[in-house]
Amino acid sequence: MLFELISSFLNLFSSRRSYLFFLILGWFFLACGDKRDEEAHRIVNESIEVHGSWAAWESIQTLSFEKETILFDETGNEESRRLEFHEYRLNPIFQGEIKWNVDSLAHRLFYDGNEVRYRLGGNEIKNPSFLQAKQKDLDAAFYALALPFKLKDPEIVLSYRGLVQMPDGEMAECVQASYLTSSDTSSDIRLHFFDPNTHRLVAYRVKTGDHYNQVHYLGWDERKKVLFPSETESYKVDSLGNRHDLRAKYRYANYLLK
Repeated sequence: MLFELISSFLNLFSSRRSYLFFLILGWFFLACGDKRDEEAHRIVNESIEVHGSWAAWESIQTLSFEKETILFDETGNEESRRLEFHEYRLNPIFQGEIKWNVDSLAHRLFYDGNEVRYRLGGNEIKNPSFLQAKQKDLDAAFYALALPFKLKDPEIVLSYRGLVQMPDGEMAECVQASYLTSSDTSSDIRLHFFDPNTHRLVAYRVKTGDHYNQVHYLGWDERKKVLFPSETESYKVDSLGNRHDLRAKYRYANYLLK
């Protein structure tokens, strides 16, 4: 009887000690997570100020520019080249339009705030899967332009990933952005890299289909109240950011803000 009482007491003490241990462990990881989140927000906010300030970004009603898109095949040879005209309305609702010509045939991709439409010459394309793919193209084009301001969207959760080494050997602060409202979580966890000294955006990485794309910012147009990219390159990379193929070059010009 005495042995059973002692055994029960030891088991109770052990269970309480285990409970306390896991409680402390959980509190520790929660505290670390909060610190990572705070650090991520600090980095993004500093970058936004360097890129022109949140107030300056919010004051833009419409934005237009020209964009030269050069695509490369897997061997590194130029596959195609086109000059696009982009126009976006940021307030009161988001709208976007991209226009270009291929072999004298006009292409027009337009999002009116509710649905996406695509015209090829005089014909409107209404295939749902095609339009869905074009919606992603427009979103990706604006995303590259709108960083780091886009990271203030309320559906994004930020987390600090630490200092990482970039392909050129330079170090960068890495911030992960998770889109909780997306049904496709694998493609909506994106990594963003910032220069720890200047706080400017260096690159971002996103999963596209069965591979990753990493976009590097090579230059900035500093003539407006907000910094906009002047040249970027997109690489096919692995999950660690190691470069494999140069897939595209983009050159931006003639920004007009209203």
